[in-house]
Amino acid sequence: MNTNPTKRIIYILVAVILVTVILGAFTYWYLKRSTSITTKPTPISSGQVLESETPSLTTVSIFLIAQNDNGKAGKLVGCGDSVVAVERQVASTDAILKATIEELLSMKDQFYTKSGLYNAYYQTDLKLANVNIENGVATIKLTGTFSSSGTCDDPRFKAQVEETAKQFPTVKEVKIYINDKTIEEITSQK
Repeated sequence: MNTNPTKRIIYILVAVILVTVILGAFTYWYLKRSTSITTKPTPISSGQVLESETPSLTTVSIFLIAQNDNGKAGKLVGCGDSVVAVERQVASTDAILKATIEELLSMKDQFYTKSGLYNAYYQTDLKLANVNIENGVATIKLTGTFSSSGTCDDPRFKAQVEETAKQFPTVKEVKIYINDKTIEEITSQK
């Protein structure tokens, strides 16, 4: 078969162009298909948070102690101190009292920033075991080691938790337990 070399080159060029067009169309289709699959929203169940989402925050009050101010800055407690609110952010939740008490217990500095407000819980390793609200009474159960700097710290401990809990309208009274003993039992044993 004696074919013209020019025709042969044209056939080869047409074949190369057809293969290129077919491969390009396939690549476009494949990429478009895989992109639409990976960007499809994933259904989530109620209460589930995706890792990439930032949870919404709620502002709550944590109560600390203004030492020796004789009740000028807040409610008078203990040895002439005041219990004073500071605002903190916690993740929004239906269990807001639990989250707020956990925030209080997580604060490990003796004094809150430059305010000079004292945190009686700074030297404890207490953790929240359970919180329950029933008929306006919040029962807060803590576990861990209770450490106190003296008799003035005892009413500070109680006031910080009580006032932090009482900011919520469903709480009228607070009972605090540490390792299944009331805070009054623990502080009276010193």
